[in-house]
Amino acid sequence: MAYRQHAPPAPLLFGYDPFRDLPLDHLARLIEYVVEETVVPPHRGRQAGQPPYDPRLCIKVLVYSYCVGVRSSRVMERNCRESLPYLFLTRGEAPSYRTLCTARTEQGEFLEAVWEGLFSVAAGVGLDRLGRITLDSTKLRANASPDAVVTRQEFTAVRAELERIQAEVSRLDAQEEAEGNVGAAAAATGAETAERDATQRRRRRQGWERRRGDVAAERVGRTHRTRGNAADSGTDECQDAPAGRGGHQSDPASRSGRAQASVPH
Repeated sequence: MAYRQHAPPAPLLFGYDPFRDLPLDHLARLIEYVVEETVVPPHRGRQAGQPPYDPRLCIKVLVYSYCVGVRSSRVMERNCRESLPYLFLTRGEAPSYRTLCTARTEQGEFLEAVWEGLFSVAAGVGLDRLGRITLDSTKLRANASPDAVVTRQEFTAVRAELERIQAEVSRLDAQEEAEGNVGAAAAATGAETAERDATQRRRRRQGWERRRGDVAAERVGRTHRTRGNAADSGTDECQDAPAGRGGHQSDPASRSGRAQASVPH
């Protein structure tokens, strides 16, 4: 096998299923389509050692990361293990940050072709944003369509944006390599996200506890009301016992006398 297997996306038989759980209109699905239509991996014969990742896999990770604002290759590696869109694009594989760095530098032609194709498709269907990147339709032909051939001159701004992102990624990767871990900016962003998620979980838990307390109090009150009503009903029945004939209660002694008088001698 020339490359590691990179099959088309398909439902899983069990477990967590990115193919099923990822929304149909998610950006990752558009990137999946564009990469599959644009990138044809070069032929690679059998060689000794572990086969490399399919070039399409790394290109998908890089392009999606660029669109959503991820610049750290180490963060991309972590997202490949934790994030639903990344799991969809990689089929559950987790390329290392070094593999992604190598793909960024050695597969520049594929990356540029996919980047231009992605914006071409977005312009054709009327999208004005790709993740965090705003698509300036004035820089592209107004009548572009998914099947239109857009000249390279019309993608000057698009290529400039890609070059700017590549330079930012290269700078951050060099900083992280010098530090030996995720850069300060990426770490701060992760800490802020973790703190925000923890606050949201705490607020949800407090809300659940309040609701459980309200439900328990309501149940106790309902039980007390039911018991009180039952006690009042029993008292009323005792007071409203049926009287004897004529509207008067019969005396037990008179009833005994009448019974003796009725016995024949």
